[in-house]
Amino acid sequence: MNFYPDIVLRSVQEITPEWMSRYSIKGLLLDLDNTLAGYRVKTPDTATSEWLKSMREAGYGLIVLSNAGKRRVEAFCAPLELPYVAGARKPKPEALLEACGRIGICPRDAAMVGDQIFTDVLAANRARITSVIVEPVTRNMLFNFRRNVLERRFINEKGRL
Repeated sequence: MNFYPDIVLRSVQEITPEWMSRYSIKGLLLDLDNTLAGYRVKTPDTATSEWLKSMREAGYGLIVLSNAGKRRVEAFCAPLELPYVAGARKPKPEALLEACGRIGICPRDAAMVGDQIFTDVLAANRARITSVIVEPVTRNMLFNFRRNVLERRFINEKGRL
């Protein structure tokens, strides 16, 4: 199994139209919890809303892909009119392929953006989709253990974080 992310970034806001062009990406599959917003945050903050709007206006496909339940994901995505796949069961790749179809792009033209190696990155790599890992929006003791003990070796070999 390939746990190495293709690309390492600090946040989703580092993704710009220029970045998308550089990597030939036409659409983004976006994890919700700890990637776009902290756990239990019901609505996107202004920076995230503006970033999503600018990417959509630039013509890129966007879809939220989360292991969280439908009520959680729908509540976050509805005000933004963002399509979503809830209960994605990452690291299984099937939901990623479904998400690509829903936004009308081929997997080779997509990137999965998330904060976890063992769900987001592994699912993307299994689906042969560009995998992008970002710093989490919030941290807790469990996350710090997972990132510093279990995931660090996969990230350090690819880049900064």
